[in-house]
Amino acid sequence: MVRKRWRTEDRREPTADAPAAARRTGGPFGVPQAAGYAAFLTALAVFFVWTTGVPGQLSVRGHVDAAYSRSHADDIGRDAVAYTSPLTPTRVAGAITDRWQPGRGAADADGVYLRYADDSVVILRRQHGSIILVEKTTTAYPRYLDHVAGHWDR
Repeated sequence: MVRKRWRTEDRREPTADAPAAARRTGGPFGVPQAAGYAAFLTALAVFFVWTTGVPGQLSVRGHVDAAYSRSHADDIGRDAVAYTSPLTPTRVAGAITDRWQPGRGAADADGVYLRYADDSVVILRRQHGSIILVEKTTTAYPRYLDHVAGHWDR
């Protein structure tokens, strides 16, 4: 067995350059690195919350859910989630578009049709107000084709 001999300079006390040496060897990091990591993680969290549509008012779907009364009886299968409002379709659409600008929109005598990136909001006239249907654009486009053809992209 070979024994390594230690020299006295290897056993010297840490110097004022110890923080720099610790950073080079993967030890505790300094304030600038910590701030950079914190900023990156914060941006990543904001991006995650924004893209996943966490319930609340971070998406048009969350906004409608928070602002209007849910109506399970008016749901369209598993495709469209229904809400109600005592306001007319144009007033409901105005309230929604003040907060969330649609990519495309159309209106006719039956209602207002708003298209967002992934979701659509269809506001139809009812005897006492409106019914608001929120569904994915992929199912809403064929359902309301007669109303949105030429206004919405496929």
